[in-house]
Amino acid sequence: MTSDRPETDPPESYAFGHFRFHVADRTLTRDGVLIRLTPKTAELLLALLAADGRLVTKEELLQRIWPSTFVEDSNLPFQVHQVRQALDDSAAEPRYIETLPRRGYRFIHPIETERAELARATPVEIDVERQVPPSVALEPTAVIAGETNPPGGVRPRGWSRWSAVAVVLVVATAAAVFATNLAEPPPLRIARITALTSDGTQKGLLVVLDRDRLLAWTGRSQSEFRISDGTWRSNHALAEYQVFDVSPTRGEALAIRPADAGAEHGLWAVRLDGSGARRIGMVQTRGRASWSHDGQKIVYTDQHNVYVTDASGGPVKTIGTFSGNPDDPRWSRTDRLVRVAVGNSSNRTVTTNIFDIRADGSGAPTPAFHSPLPWLNSGVWIPDSSEYVFEAGTEQLTDIWAVNERWVPFSQRERVSYRLTNGEPAGARYSNPVPSLDGKRIFVLATSRPRLSVYDASRHAMTSYLGGIPAYAVRFSPDHRSVVYIDFFTSTLWRANADGSNPRQLTFQPWSVDAVEWSPDGRRLALRARAPGQDVTKVHIMSASGGQPEPIDLRRIEQGTPTWSPDGGRVAFGDVPDQYGNRSGTERIHVHDLLAHTTVDVPGSLGLWSSRWSPDGTYLAATRISDRAVMLFSFATKQWRELPLTRVDHLTWSADGQYLYCEAESGTRPLARIRFPKGEVESLIDLSSYSIRHTGAGLALDGRPLLLVSPTNIYALELDRR
Repeated sequence: MTSDRPETDPPESYAFGHFRFHVADRTLTRDGVLIRLTPKTAELLLALLAADGRLVTKEELLQRIWPSTFVEDSNLPFQVHQVRQALDDSAAEPRYIETLPRRGYRFIHPIETERAELARATPVEIDVERQVPPSVALEPTAVIAGETNPPGGVRPRGWSRWSAVAVVLVVATAAAVFATNLAEPPPLRIARITALTSDGTQKGLLVVLDRDRLLAWTGRSQSEFRISDGTWRSNHALAEYQVFDVSPTRGEALAIRPADAGAEHGLWAVRLDGSGARRIGMVQTRGRASWSHDGQKIVYTDQHNVYVTDASGGPVKTIGTFSGNPDDPRWSRTDRLVRVAVGNSSNRTVTTNIFDIRADGSGAPTPAFHSPLPWLNSGVWIPDSSEYVFEAGTEQLTDIWAVNERWVPFSQRERVSYRLTNGEPAGARYSNPVPSLDGKRIFVLATSRPRLSVYDASRHAMTSYLGGIPAYAVRFSPDHRSVVYIDFFTSTLWRANADGSNPRQLTFQPWSVDAVEWSPDGRRLALRARAPGQDVTKVHIMSASGGQPEPIDLRRIEQGTPTWSPDGGRVAFGDVPDQYGNRSGTERIHVHDLLAHTTVDVPGSLGLWSSRWSPDGTYLAATRISDRAVMLFSFATKQWRELPLTRVDHLTWSADGQYLYCEAESGTRPLARIRFPKGEVESLIDLSSYSIRHTGAGLALDGRPLLLVSPTNIYALELDRR
């Protein structure tokens, strides 16, 4: 290709494979068909193409795409992923874009640049989500002495100066309307936050019944809350059910019956007027379900699949299948799309992404939008609005976010999410947003800042402990003069006097600690921690007065919570499976000799983890990975036996070794302890009314179980436009 322009001029287009990228309008075509790009992805692709095969660092790309703006590093990989999708490329086997870990990206396909003006056919735009008619190309006109003539100077019959004026007015009007449609609407904002409840008890699964009534799961059942007078009432029609969604056109709630042993996943339609309930065919859901807006269809999830059926549960159609677990399906405003949150467990972490699926099952699921933060859950569309609201944040703090999904013809504008709440009241974790029927309010659950608490049996209430600090893994030194604990918000380790005074930080971010135990002599600490720059969490040993934590070995493996032998010379720990609750078949409990630097397996410990050494060294308690059953190993007999508790978490021995405390995995069953040597199970505290923020808080000096409790209340967020 030749051109009269100097080579220093920027090219007008880049051609590679079947693709052509046009610089002036930042458009990408494949064999003449337009591929939709957002402005950010187009700018990223241009930067890689212009580098002509050279490495483009992450810093260069961040500065070019988001100039003078601070953004999270996770935004860049997402934009690269979007470009790869447009090019049908793969990160594992790249044909176009190569990743150079921790450095940047490089375009590796041969590129032809075009600097001459080329005549090319107008590309036809294909939008996989919306059927948009292609724009109609108008023949150019020539204006001469106030008259408008078509090319060639031939004027159509009846053409006049007034006709030209009319055309100009029509075009101007259309342009004004188009510009108005392109204008960004004012974002939503929270005009006022109102606490509707103040009891602080555990709540979940908010559902709007009508303008004055909400349903909320309150530990063991769903109760009805009246907004007008702030009272809780029993709803006899729904007393046996757990409700997911209400159809205003049918007056029915979609629900399951948790008490139906063997049929607890069966889906029901329950009349809100109390006139009865009917089973929805043979439908079962281990997730949730929702009605379409016209009440004619039901979408629900079960294990890895998303299904659609009719109101009677007739023909069932699979519309989406995922490697993870989809949940909380929601219909779009037109019922053409279904949006789901998909959780995936890998590398011992759980990530959630939000996907759109066509309700007719055609096409593959597509990411709905980019999440601004790692902790994500699905949300809902605001009635009579283009906003979708959802919860996002970290494991410790989440806020309500919104994204404007108003579609503008011919626009490639990005969907930009923005925060609606900002952790107020301080430390609140917002969840479960549901809009009012008129779309003027969002009802949410707000779980307040956690506080360390102990149960006062005389008052039948929780009272603050150590000043109510937000801490877990609280461990007192053998001489009872000091205490160590982990800060809930920062995962850093602290030490203080036994009464909580004079706190001193022992580890600092980016170190991340999630378990700690004193050595029997009180001079060292065993930690489960992730070191800076590492992607595995391992057992470390450090001085009780502070200093650098040192790993017990140099292998790059995930290790479980450590526990000391009574002589202080050994540490036991279990393997951590890749997916919680699903053992791979090789997990065992190991004992590491700190002096000899050798590790041996505990006999018969296959499939076990979370070990705890008894204070006298007689037993090693552990849990089974598959069902969290309590197992007990006797060092005298070298045998394991099963104790009568399952689905427990955070085993903790009392200081005298007479009790083994076991917290319920879900935090909704009684906290229990096992008495030794008989093995009797004693229920201590019914936790169903309390919102437990983190299990494994530890034991108080007097032996009472500690709990990290957060009051949960219902709030109304009143919406407004700026």
